[in-house]
Amino acid sequence: MIKEGPPRCAGFANPSGWVNSDIFIEWIKHFVRYSNCSHESPVLLLLDSHKSHVSVRALDLAIQHGITMLNFFPQCTHKLQPLGRTVFGPLKRFYNAACANWMVTNPRPMTIYVIVSIVREPYTRAFSPPNIQRGFQVAGIEPFNPEKHR
Repeated sequence: MIKEGPPRCAGFANPSGWVNSDIFIEWIKHFVRYSNCSHESPVLLLLDSHKSHVSVRALDLAIQHGITMLNFFPQCTHKLQPLGRTVFGPLKRFYNAACANWMVTNPRPMTIYVIVSIVREPYTRAFSPPNIQRGFQVAGIEPFNPEKHR
């Protein structure tokens, strides 16, 4: 399923198309592997308020690896979520363009097995360090700016 995906990506699937608690646990394990988080090098993980992020197993795993999880209130994610401010919009645009290009150059139907190879380049462009850093700045998180939300 993740053939030709972005470097070090992981793939998880659920018939509903949504993340569930089990998938989130697997995602945390993947995050731990590549973030090098620990009690000596703790990290803050900013999350939307999806119910899959709130389970005893997820909280235990986070505590075990030095992860502090902060869930935004549902009414605040559009203002506080860094990736929602500067990354997801470009990702959607780049991905839609890549899909349109793929459909023109491939006579077969698009399936879940080609999605990862299609999203590789849009993902890399959208999730650039400058875009991510700008998201934290625009959200007033880093540098901290409480005036952004008055």
